Amino acid sequence: MIIVSQDRKQVWNYDNLEEIFIPKEILNEENWCLKAQTLRGDVYILGYYKTEERVVKVLEEIINTYLSYASVKNLTGDIKTIHTIPSAYVMPKE
Repeated sequence: MIIVSQDRKQVWNYDNLEEIFIPKEILNEENWCLKAQTLRGDVYILGYYKTEERVVKVLEEIINTYLSYASVKNLTGDIKTIHTIPSAYVMPKE
């Protein structure tokens, strides 16, 4: 599965990510972000959101998309044969 950044300028392969997380530090009360760390240790910002509730919801959406993708991939061995299961998560603008 791939994840497309909020600004649509970066794409990550979920299999190359070690962690997706909400940092403990926030820039201000209206600027929560979601970050990803690669297996090499590089850290990228996936997107910014106005509230903690929204950033948590986006993280849950990524988890649910990946679980759907992974369960079908494990059953069929080839995700391309199933057209109703997304193989990408595009970070929402807001």
